[in-house]
Amino acid sequence: MIHGNRASGYTVTGDGDGVRREGETRQCVHCQYTWEYVPGSGTRRGWCLKHGGFICARPECEHQQQELTSQYLVLTGRVVSCLAFEEWNNELMEIAGRQHGRLGTDFELTASGVIIPKEYIHG
Repeated sequence: MIHGNRASGYTVTGDGDGVRREGETRQCVHCQYTWEYVPGSGTRRGWCLKHGGFICARPECEHQQQELTSQYLVLTGRVVSCLAFEEWNNELMEIAGRQHGRLGTDFELTASGVIIPKEYIHG
């Protein structure tokens, strides 16, 4: 993920009339939602000072942040004001590694959201 005021990615779209449109995208540091960045569009986004990245300011993201931070408190006993998606995944992998005696093992997140050692997938 690219942090800061740089593009997270680029998009190229084409209409049926042959017009090609290029643009930049930004990605929410909290939920990974990606949108086309259009300066002056009037859409207000936020900026997370803790993680140094754009936030999407969608109601779904705000709800997800409340859920994640409450789960984080239960799992770790630490209070946080916000949680980046990458930080949440790293914490879950570390907890899974400690619980199964596999700390230092490479883990992977499956499509269904289950964290398992890579050796079980690629081994």
